[in-house]
Amino acid sequence: MHYLSDERTISAAFLAVAVLLGLTVPSLSALLKPVALPALLVVVVLSLVPFARMPASALLSLKAPVLRIVAWQQFALPGIVIAAATVLKVPEQVVVLMVVTIASGALFASPALAELLHLNRERALQCMVLSTLLTPVSLFIFLNIYRDAGTHILLDVFVQRVAVFLIVPFLLFAAYRILAKDLSDKVVERVSDISRWGVILALVVFCIGIMSDVSNEVGTSPRIVIFDLIVASMLCCGMLLLTIVTMWRYGADEALTAGILCGFRNVGLGYALVGEAIGHQLAVYVGVSMLPMFLTPVIIRVVYTQRQQAGAAAAAADACERADGGSEPQLGAARAF
Repeated sequence: MHYLSDERTISAAFLAVAVLLGLTVPSLSALLKPVALPALLVVVVLSLVPFARMPASALLSLKAPVLRIVAWQQFALPGIVIAAATVLKVPEQVVVLMVVTIASGALFASPALAELLHLNRERALQCMVLSTLLTPVSLFIFLNIYRDAGTHILLDVFVQRVAVFLIVPFLLFAAYRILAKDLSDKVVERVSDISRWGVILALVVFCIGIMSDVSNEVGTSPRIVIFDLIVASMLCCGMLLLTIVTMWRYGADEALTAGILCGFRNVGLGYALVGEAIGHQLAVYVGVSMLPMFLTPVIIRVVYTQRQQAGAAAAAADACERADGGSEPQLGAARAF
């Protein structure tokens, strides 16, 4: 089928298969578990490379629309979830797992998904970058609210993780931006292509490795895995829909762009920053949350592309019918003549 020839769709499907592979082949996921976080670091570093020659204003913006989306994404939504959980008397440990999701920045693939849906890719990119930079702030604030729920964030360890997974990659990116100015267009394009495939390979390693705890939990406590999957899926869809409804007053494009950013979160980065503070249960939850986080964009890509192709085919058929209809009178007139 033609829609599967799209490189981005193949990449997303490949990652979804990697998640399922890590879940169904415990020996492989156990083998790659020790290198899961290093692989995530590679993902963060290489994800920035294709933007080397992009103007700084296109990457990071403090304009009102960007600040509005990111403030809602990183601070308002966590507050709403915590308030709702308090009213509903949700166990604090479950709330902690949810907070790690909603306090994490947007998925790195969000701008590409926005572009596929003909939404505001530049806005999605700016919000993704800013929300990623604010992830440590949001995590630290909201996880400290639940300090008594068995969550113990050691400030020195947290700062080290932030330095490794955020500060160092952005410093390397800043250095490469300077270097890229003196490189030829062909070299820069080649490096960008290599980095994109490097991201995919590193993500495959991370996805398989992070599923190790999940595959073990399936054998011992499958109910916990199912519960985590339900929570992660409801949270993903809930954030998407609530954001669209809230932002609809600013226009459909703005609302849908914000919905993608808020619905699909970089939970891997959140786990890298605070995983040790929460423990095994977060590893299981993050692994399970990979299923809706990666499968949902794949489904959106396939369904949207199918509908696009069906619409194009219908338009082509309609054009052919009109052309055939228009030729009949001309043919009759020619015969009469």
